[in-house]
Amino acid sequence: NVHFEYDNAILKCDSAIIYQQKNTFQAFSNVYFSAQDTLQITAKQMFYDGSTRIVSAKGNVVLTGKDGVLKSETVYYDRINQTAYFDTGGTLISKENTVSSTYGTYYVKEKKTVFTDNVVVVSPNSNIKSDKAISYNNNSKIEFIGNVAMDNKDYNITTQKTVYYPKQGKLDFFTNTTIVDKTNTTNTITTNNGVFYTKKKETFLNSRSTVRYGTRYLTGDKLYFNQTTGFGEATGNVLIEEPKYDRFIKGEYAEVYKKKDSAFVTKNAVAVKSFGKDSLYIHSDTLYAVTNKKKENIVRAYHKARFYKSNLQGKSDSITFNEAKGVISMHKKPIVWFGHTQLTGDVIHAHTVSKSQKMDSILVKGNTFIINKVDTINVANKEYNQTKGNFLKAIFNDQNEVDSIKITGNAQSLVYVDDEDKKLKTKNRIGINISNCGVIIATMKKKQIHTINCQINADSKLYPESKLPENARTFEGFLPRFSEKIKSSKEILTSD
Repeated sequence: NVHFEYDNAILKCDSAIIYQQKNTFQAFSNVYFSAQDTLQITAKQMFYDGSTRIVSAKGNVVLTGKDGVLKSETVYYDRINQTAYFDTGGTLISKENTVSSTYGTYYVKEKKTVFTDNVVVVSPNSNIKSDKAISYNNNSKIEFIGNVAMDNKDYNITTQKTVYYPKQGKLDFFTNTTIVDKTNTTNTITTNNGVFYTKKKETFLNSRSTVRYGTRYLTGDKLYFNQTTGFGEATGNVLIEEPKYDRFIKGEYAEVYKKKDSAFVTKNAVAVKSFGKDSLYIHSDTLYAVTNKKKENIVRAYHKARFYKSNLQGKSDSITFNEAKGVISMHKKPIVWFGHTQLTGDVIHAHTVSKSQKMDSILVKGNTFIINKVDTINVANKEYNQTKGNFLKAIFNDQNEVDSIKITGNAQSLVYVDDEDKKLKTKNRIGINISNCGVIIATMKKKQIHTINCQINADSKLYPESKLPENARTFEGFLPRFSEKIKSSKEILTSD
């Protein structure tokens, strides 16, 4: 029952030895030490040096402060600097969690504890391991540094540096970080700067980051994603990828709706579908992608829409691409080009073979008009073969080129007729043939109109060029727009 005050501290123990000349004492068994109500220490034995004012406690040491309880086999307390440290393993226990490590330093004034080597934090909802941790204010804020691994019932998180706020379930990231959803490991987040709320399951990412949900990857310079609602938002160099299906959409702003299996992208938006050796590029002011109930992926392009494929290009106010059916549908002043041919109408549907994605056919409804250059070498030549009618169907061959064209309903054609000398490889102009009939069937050769067959109430006449004035050599509505043709995928954003 030893009880005495020494150097503004209270000491209790079963027995003690005081060395007055050395200004030290030793205490044994049931040792209790209290310094100015700032903390209390209990231990099996204790040594105190009055000159350095350092307390050395050993054996089941328990240091109790305002921020929690520190337990270790050995604790050193520096009363001058008001720091306590251990080097044989220790544990800090608070209301929120428990932190343990090999080495640790507790700063009384700053209410801060630094843990190093084999750091482990255990809380009701998660366990965290790291090389180093700094705990502030009763573990209300913990900074983790080096090989950080967090495991809770919902997520596995790995990073090199993070700050954790247990009450809010908030994590701040400052370096390469990966978050994996344990309920579905295909759902991941990778970032090097951001905030993640484990309780709300939402994240705010402030640098180029990627959120993976199912088979899709959402990447942007700035991201928001909510795992509960499935809503995500991205800005700056946005990319939505589906490598499994060889398709992606890019732009400057995007919103994704996981539960609706949909997304829309704006600002320089481009959708790309790869078919191996060829790809389809679609651009417009806004792109909307959705997977319907039949599991068909559909891309809808609105306003100033255009597309590029090596053998077919087009523009219209809106474009819809159904990948499963292989159909490109165009509405509101559509126009397409294939080879040296221009095609317009009220509505245009381009059909591809879904497996090979080669062109199969083109269907046009209403006000069909085909313009085909006669001389593709001489740019100055302004002669055009023309065919128009109500409906059109163009069939493609195995070489992915138009083989034949059928036009029905008030069909008309204007074709420049030449006599070709195959030996001399020269052409002599015979005249210009104008036909009116119910059905016109045209065959193509080398991307040019080769033959015209006029059927049902056919009325055809061949005019010598001298007998047909220039103003009679075009049909009403004739407007060649070959200068607008998209020549490469690189022009998809710049072509007007």
